[in-house]
Amino acid sequence: MLTILGLELRLAGICADWLDADQSESIPDGAEDPFYTGLIPAYRTANQRISNITELAALDGMDRASFEILLPHVTALPERTTINVNTATPEVLRSLGPNIDESDAEGLVSQREAGGFVDYAAVFAPLVDQDLQQWISETSSYFQLKAVVQIDTVRISLFTVLHRDAGRPAVTPISRSLGTI
Repeated sequence: MLTILGLELRLAGICADWLDADQSESIPDGAEDPFYTGLIPAYRTANQRISNITELAALDGMDRASFEILLPHVTALPERTTINVNTATPEVLRSLGPNIDESDAEGLVSQREAGGFVDYAAVFAPLVDQDLQQWISETSSYFQLKAVVQIDTVRISLFTVLHRDAGRPAVTPISRSLGTI
């Protein structure tokens, strides 16, 4: 994904080190608490799953421009989920494997415009490594609701992450944030 977006590859190691549960800089280009606590203001690594996508902005080497480029293609959810190929950006589709180039991704996006893939497994089987195929699907369980209210010159945004279990009509709010993603 980073290569496709033209971002520094070292961000992958930095992010992995931010997420891992230890304080060892075992991943190339990684950084742990000794680095981050030396900054002003000082802060600590998460050492767990990211709870809000804005945490990526705290990574060493993540500047505002890189964050803005990455933002439309990633999310932070409470569990590992599949990638919905009916809603994934062309860049995310390209990141699924080396057999999907820019032209292929554009073709896949055009193909799904008529209501999604009829048989996504058959479409992606020749394009995606077999061990990765379990992580793609045609549906989503998590959704983001963005509500914007403007009164005169004051504008407020409210973001809510919603979860819907397969086969159940109920939707459960998972998190809410005011003014940020």
